[in-house]
Amino acid sequence: MSHHNGQSTVHDILVRRLADNHNLPLITAHFAVRRVALGLTPDQYTPLVTAEAGALAREAVQQAHQLIAEFMRVLAPRLRAMSEAAMQVAASLRTAGLTDEDAKPRTGKARPAWQTPYGPAPRRKR
Repeated sequence: MSHHNGQSTVHDILVRRLADNHNLPLITAHFAVRRVALGLTPDQYTPLVTAEAGALAREAVQQAHQLIAEFMRVLAPRLRAMSEAAMQVAASLRTAGLTDEDAKPRTGKARPAWQTPYGPAPRRKR
């Protein structure tokens, strides 16, 4: 059997499942999987290969679903806490008069658009 970086390939997993679940000799299982992978004319083992491939895919999706559900279970309270903290910061900024009701920063004293907060431009010496 071939291995890639120490992990079984899908081919190897299917061969093992066919041998274990359907009592096929490893060599028969290997050639059955290869026939399907190469798109050769179906034989009596093709339905077994496709059934095991489908079962393997469903198991992978179920495992991924479980991992995502667990991730969200752990992440949800942290996201809720972060959201509450951000809302508290926004309320504090509003209370301090630094932001308006839309959480936009309040500007300082109103001045004409032509005025700069940095004072007059330096005069050139002639």
